[in-house]
Amino acid sequence: MDKALLTTSVNFEFLRPDNEPLAASGALAEAVLHIDPGSALTRLRGFAEEVTKAIYKEELLPRLPQSSFFELLQADINDLPDDSIAVKRELRLVHQLRQTDLLKTLDASTQHLLINTISPLMSARVLRDKHASALDKQMAMIERCLVDRASCFEDGRDQLLAELDRLAVNIQAVRRKDDILAEVRSADFWQQPGIDKLEKARKELRGIMKYRQSGGGGAYAMPSTRTGDGGVKEGEREVKIAGANEAMQYRRRLKGILDAMVEANPTLQKIRKGESIAEQELKTLTSTILTSHPGVSLDTLNEFYGRTADQLQLTVREIIGLDRQAVETHFTRFLHAHPNLTAQQVRFMNLLKNYIAQYGSIMVEKLYEPPFDSISHEGIDGVFAPEDVDELVSVLKPFLKEEASHGR
Repeated sequence: MDKALLTTSVNFEFLRPDNEPLAASGALAEAVLHIDPGSALTRLRGFAEEVTKAIYKEELLPRLPQSSFFELLQADINDLPDDSIAVKRELRLVHQLRQTDLLKTLDASTQHLLINTISPLMSARVLRDKHASALDKQMAMIERCLVDRASCFEDGRDQLLAELDRLAVNIQAVRRKDDILAEVRSADFWQQPGIDKLEKARKELRGIMKYRQSGGGGAYAMPSTRTGDGGVKEGEREVKIAGANEAMQYRRRLKGILDAMVEANPTLQKIRKGESIAEQELKTLTSTILTSHPGVSLDTLNEFYGRTADQLQLTVREIIGLDRQAVETHFTRFLHAHPNLTAQQVRFMNLLKNYIAQYGSIMVEKLYEPPFDSISHEGIDGVFAPEDVDELVSVLKPFLKEEASHGR
């Protein structure tokens, strides 16, 4: 073939005045495309690397330390166990790849060797962290589906979120990843996906995947929609809360979501003011949370607490609390009826109002426990007369709750 055909190209010629080697590299890859596609692909990869280097040099960008493609290949081959029967059969070739520069050249024969001989040997590697490796494979599948714009992307997303929901949130290592977990669970993450975002998540999360749990307490089957070749297909992803510690973490996560929504959500504003809520308003609120935060459901926590659907408002109220002024207004009649409260009684009432505003409800037993026993070791009985205690408990009736099947 004429040398000129190998070094000139309409597509890459514009680069030649500023970067002769780059233009020649691109032209050569283009010229051999139909003759040797494998070689063309390798040369294009080299071209892409050179373009990246040129950009970093031109823009004076900082270079983060990371393994090169060659180093990653070398590390995988070095991991092959010499005592494996399958590896022993090809040990000469394995040693050759370990000890020579064949991987750096990556010519057609080396590529053939990697694909047909070395690749099957990778199953003999001893995985140091099988859970991390499983996440790597899962993310690779999601990324491939993203690039192909295939419906398997949604399936991969749902599977990943289901795996993240199994993480034991009472473990410190998992709690340290709260920020990235919240990001991956958010709707924005999946509405505007990217390989860089997925890779960041993979690197951040692979170390904690070994902390997944099986089994649990309350469970909620969350609908997920997948689009396949035959149309729209409905599936379900079950979210479970395994024990009181996990419920506490789940509640904390929900509180962060709800607190951020209060100012703009009329339903939450009504709940904070102690107003009644229609069933449809609660359904809309639950749906809104699921849409913006896949994997987070009010119904899951409500069920864990042993409550029915019509008690969901109480669960939400306990998470976001009540408006301080609404609580103050509720106690106005009692305070007017007792204008001569002692300093001790005033302190008790302030504690009571603050507690209800923060937690949305209270049990009668709590009136004899901290923080109320800090005023009198007898609790409310040591502060008010018996008839006043009965009256105050009657005033508290809208805020009283019974012990649920799970502790809080």
